[in-house]
This record gives sequence, structure tokens and C-alpha cells, in this order.
Amino acid sequence: MMKKILVITYKFPPMGGIGSRRWVKFAKYFARKNYQVHVLTIKYPYKDKINWSRDVEGVENIIVHRLNAKYPVWYFKEKKYKISRIIGAIIKRIYNLFFNVIDKAEKWGEYMLPFAKEIILKEKINNLIVTAPFHSLSYYASILKTECPDINLILDYRDPWNDHRKYEYKKSFKKFSLKSKSVKMEFLSVNIADKIITNSNIMRKNLLKTYHLPENKVVVITNGFDMDDFTKIRTKSNYDKFNMIYTGELGIREGSRIEAVKLLAKAISELNDDFINQNLILNFFSDKNVEFFSGSPYFEVMKRNFNFNSFVSSDKIPELINEHFCCLSINAPNDRYAFGAKVFEYMALGKKIFHIANGGDLYDLLKKKKQYVTDYNVENFKKILLDLTDDFKNKKFGIVNYSEFDINKIIVGVEELLKSD
Repeated sequence: MMKKILVITYKFPPMGGIGSRRWVKFAKYFARKNYQVHVLTIKYPYKDKINWSRDVEGVENIIVHRLNAKYPVWYFKEKKYKISRIIGAIIKRIYNLFFNVIDKAEKWGEYMLPFAKEIILKEKINNLIVTAPFHSLSYYASILKTECPDINLILDYRDPWNDHRKYEYKKSFKKFSLKSKSVKMEFLSVNIADKIITNSNIMRKNLLKTYHLPENKVVVITNGFDMDDFTKIRTKSNYDKFNMIYTGELGIREGSRIEAVKLLAKAISELNDDFINQNLILNFFSDKNVEFFSGSPYFEVMKRNFNFNSFVSSDKIPELINEHFCCLSINAPNDRYAFGAKVFEYMALGKKIFHIANGGDLYDLLKKKKQYVTDYNVENFKKILLDLTDDFKNKKFGIVNYSEFDINKIIVGVEELLKSD
């Protein structure tokens, strides 16, 4: 008899972005293990440039149910122009002002709940997995559990909730009533759930400490790499260009990943090393162009050593990564918990990784694997840049073993949390 799972996720292909990747990959591998995976998500009429549709389209064991989002889905579309981002910000402000919600999925949650219950009863599903953010979905899943007490409810926390800046009182939440509402929603969610998955030990410890949960209730399951994406690529073992690559968003506000880019430029300027000046190229495939940094005192360094490109489709990224001596990974200064999905594409090809973060699980892991790790200290940036330069000059290329992060192995940890029929 085929085992069945219901996954509730707001973001799913053809919507792109890292937030949709985790359960696309997990769903694909569960389907291969003879699970029937029902996915409940929103209707999305666009097809983003970076998406993982090919992993789920036409897969017999993956059934996707779509409901209207109850939010202008245009907001989630890839926005190329400044005016689009401004309009998006206005939409968000109006929505929050009139509906008093903690996130963009809250109204969809009200609409989604009875539909999810119908799927559970009709398909006789025993396991419900909800992935967040958006965190209001975890709350609605806990309400669903009260009506279907036999369901095994697993909350997949890809990001922290009330201890994250997006839910911070007086900054993101201007009203105390909204912050209080959010905390109550999280309290109910984590206490009603059967199991909770986090991406990192920091997140796990914070949940256990804040809500006094049993130790065995919260487990750490990271993302991983999918070797299906790399079957046609053989990892390079020799390089003639001293180059690095970064793929993904950088952010805009102070305190985002953009701070690492600014510090890199400062470090290169202060080192003023002839070899670095003449040879180092950092290729960014991201949401920024060089003119964004025109006010920087290190703008000339950026024009010389940084190459800003637009996003490319996910099927082209592996080949791009493979052409680079080293891969750049960035956690924002306050995001020590983050274990970003894009780093696993670096790992799949056994690449050297330059990781910038103020500590955390990924920092510790890469340090243990003798990679290039630094906090947000410009002097440490300089040291890493010189170490990279020496290794390139001395042809210390090598291939790093990250095999423990193959999704074939990662998925076993998720499967252990499921209730048998």
C-alpha cells in the first residue's frame, strides 16, 4: 500500500526562490521511495527564472493542489525594476495596515485550512508537514491538528519565527498587539506539533529554551544537494583564473548580506596587493548591479574586481559554479543560524568555500573542513584573501568531500519522523 504525505507550502514551482527548493527536492525523493506526496500551495500564474519545476512536473506520485493566494501574487514575481519593488512595498504596507496580519500567508491560511482537512480525510493521510516561513501556516496547521488529532504534524522551520528581525517589535511589528498575537501563534504551534524540524542547532536550542519543549521534539535536518543536478558535470581540478562566484540575493538594508560585499571591497583596497588587484574577480549572479554601490568609497575596487550579473536559470548555475576556483557564501551579520540552500550547490561539486558569518552551524562545519571562514572583521577578511591567494598560486585546488549532505541521505532523517500507516 502506498504511503501518503500532505505538504503545505506557500511557495512551490513555478514560483522560484530558495524558499521553494527544499520541499521540491524532498518531495521528489519521497516519490521515488514510493510515497504519494500531496502538495497544497497557492496558484501562481508566472514562471520565475530560477525555479525547480523540472523536479516535480510529470511525476506520478506528486499531486499538487492549488488555491487562490488571498494576496496579490504579483508581489512574489521576480522584480527587475526599481518601480516594481516600490509598488511591491506599497502593496505590503497597505495589506498589513488593513488586515492586521503577521505575514502574507495568514489570510490564505484561513482559506487553506478546510481544503487541507478535506484532502486528509479523503486520502486517509497520516502525516502532515508544514514548511515555514510564512509562519502563520504553522499556526493554521496546529488548528487543523485539533480537528484531526490522529494526524502526525511536523513543522519544518526553515527560518526562526519570533526571534527573527522580520517579527521584531517596534521595527517590523509597530503594534504590540500584533507582536503578542504572533508569539501566541508560535506558542500554540510548537506545543501542538508532534515534531519540529529546524535547519540549525542554534534554532533548535532557541526553540527548546524559549518554549521549554522536550529535547526529542526538535530535530535538526539541513538542506542538501541533489546529484541529479550535476550528472553532466565533472568537477574541475585545475584552474587558470583566480575567481570566485556568488549566487543569490544580497539584500538592500543595512545589516543584510550587502555588508559583506562592502567589507570585501574595503579589505581588497586596504591590502592593495598587486596579484589580488590584477587577478581576483568576484562574479555575483544576484539582484544588484555595480551602480548600486556608486556612493561607496571603494567603488573603483568594485568596478575592477567585482562583476555583477543578473540571476541565471537554475539549470545553468552548476556549470557556472564549476568554472570558479572558490565559491562565496554569506550569512547576514545577525543570521548566525542560517544554513542557506545555495551553499549545497557548491558542496555538490566539492568546491572550496569562502564563508562570511558571525559564527553558526555552517561556520563551524566549514571551519572543520578547513575552508575559508571569517566573521565581519575587515582584518580577518584580509587574512582569508591572502590565504586564498597563496593557495591559488601554489595550485592547492583539491576537491572537498561533503557527501553527508546528499539529499539521498538527508531524506532518511525526515522519513524517520513519519508515522506508519
